[in-house]
Amino acid sequence: MPAKLAFQVEPNASYVVASTITVNVAVEDSNGLIVTGDTSSITLALQNGTGGAVLSGTNPVNAVNGVATFNVSVNLLGAGYTLHATDGALTAADSSAFSITAGAPAAISFAAGPADTVAAAANNAPTGIVVHVQDSLGNPVAGESVDLTVASGPAAAFTSITSPQLTDVNGNATFADAVLTVAGTYTLNAADGALTVASNSFVISPAAPQLVFTTQPADVVQGDALNTIAVTKQDAYGNVYGADTDQIDFTVSSCGGFVLGSANLSGGTASLSSAQHFYSAAAALQVSAADSGAGLNTSSNDFAVIAAADFVFADGYEACRP
Repeated sequence: MPAKLAFQVEPNASYVVASTITVNVAVEDSNGLIVTGDTSSITLALQNGTGGAVLSGTNPVNAVNGVATFNVSVNLLGAGYTLHATDGALTAADSSAFSITAGAPAAISFAAGPADTVAAAANNAPTGIVVHVQDSLGNPVAGESVDLTVASGPAAAFTSITSPQLTDVNGNATFADAVLTVAGTYTLNAADGALTVASNSFVISPAAPQLVFTTQPADVVQGDALNTIAVTKQDAYGNVYGADTDQIDFTVSSCGGFVLGSANLSGGTASLSSAQHFYSAAAALQVSAADSGAGLNTSSNDFAVIAAADFVFADGYEACRP
């Protein structure tokens, strides 16, 4: 006489989401023998695992020769699922536990794209660059190796980055240390095997400005003027502040601070051809350049005023002056 239900074929330990789970449930008597004449209706229910998961497939199923065969599936990822079999007043049965995992990666996207930042700063605002990988049903795929590269822009590669990164349980690979030092407009490319995606465009701006002598003063013969000198406003990585038009004031600080002249930045560079002549032989002179509005200044390499044997001093003495 029928007394209880029992799983003859248990679920495997793991299945891909939405794939077929085949189990057999038998109607047994009190001695554990299959009641071969039983044709009653047996129902399966999903227990434990992820809340909201749905068990799909033909259900309930009538027993044939005392055994009901089910082909079902589960739509959500999770672990610890079990199946609960019932048949009227018979003692119910619970299956062994199983998990549902994602399918093969089918799509890749930027969950958080790169943001505008300055040269040498890690592109990590507010959460870093995040790339998402999912299967064909939209489930996140964990453990995928995602590589991040520069797709377009003035620099072909990152100055530093930890890549590839593995996707976490939410299907996300996070890049918190992607650094570029060349200013310009960029896009990135993320790849997981054959899956690729391009990022939004973003801008790397120059870092903190400084003045740099790009044409240094050369030694000058007594009575002559300096060569044309030039100063560029740029950051520590050589990115030029090309739109700035600030006035740059040039003086010879080591010679009493007399003024050579001023020039405005054009394309990030201020060039000066001074009419001042040097009348005193001297060594270790320097030109100072200042952008007062931006609070920037710098000094040139040393240069010398070389004595000329036939030079006649107008005032009868040598002094450090133009």
